[in-house]
Amino acid sequence: MSCDGYTTGDIAFASALMYVFGDESLTKIAVVDYREKHFVLDAPSLDCQSYLEDFKAGNFAISDLKSYMRTYDWITRILRDMRKKSETEWVSNSWIAGRNSKGERVL
Repeated sequence: MSCDGYTTGDIAFASALMYVFGDESLTKIAVVDYREKHFVLDAPSLDCQSYLEDFKAGNFAISDLKSYMRTYDWITRILRDMRKKSETEWVSNSWIAGRNSKGERVL
């Protein structure tokens, strides 16, 4: 299965995907304006689309709410820091180093 990437504007859904694929799957946050943000994840897009349907239907089960909230809090901290510094883009350290969410080297 290929991790071709997935982009969402919903912070709650991005946190849910990170719950499934791991915190390291978040590779980029782009702030278009104050209300519009894009979260880019290193995850299979077809799986994410299926999870989105479940999420919208209210069938997306999260068994560890503490872990989900820790991830959500981490994203909001990044966004707060970006706003303080007037930055419009954040990229993960592993993505800069040329590694995907599984730790494999990307060429």
